[in-house]
Amino acid sequence: MKIRVAAIATAAAIAGIAAASAPASAAVEVGVLTCQIAPSIGYVVLSQREMRCRFEPHYGRPQFYRARAGRVGIDLGYTRDAVMVWGVYAPTRHIGRHALAGTYAGVSAGVAAGAGLGANALVGGSHNTVALQPLSAEGSMGISLALGVTALELR
Repeated sequence: MKIRVAAIATAAAIAGIAAASAPASAAVEVGVLTCQIAPSIGYVVLSQREMRCRFEPHYGRPQFYRARAGRVGIDLGYTRDAVMVWGVYAPTRHIGRHALAGTYAGVSAGVAAGAGLGANALVGGSHNTVALQPLSAEGSMGISLALGVTALELR
């Protein structure tokens, strides 16, 4: 019963994230960012994860980033083999090499009992002009519950 309530709460939070964080009408989708997330152990208030990311712009060559994500909020459990996929929105269709480098912030939610789901909607990058919108839910394996504010640093 507890897992079911947590799953329903997480699904509601994910829906809220998607609705509340739609990109501004002036922004255009410029590509897709996919991050492979290192295994993590969550603590009650704070967690941190390392990632390897690949940005596939609609125009130009792929770009590679290292990332570190941190969450403040509820984060309990263990996850492994996680992947996040974001649509990347910017003020112009053509963005320069490594234009995604910078710090992003937003809200996140996730739950896993074996296979898991999660979402993270973030804004930041160059002068806070880049938005990362979940294209698909985070896929992960493990046992966890997470809800809070997330910061992501792409370098």
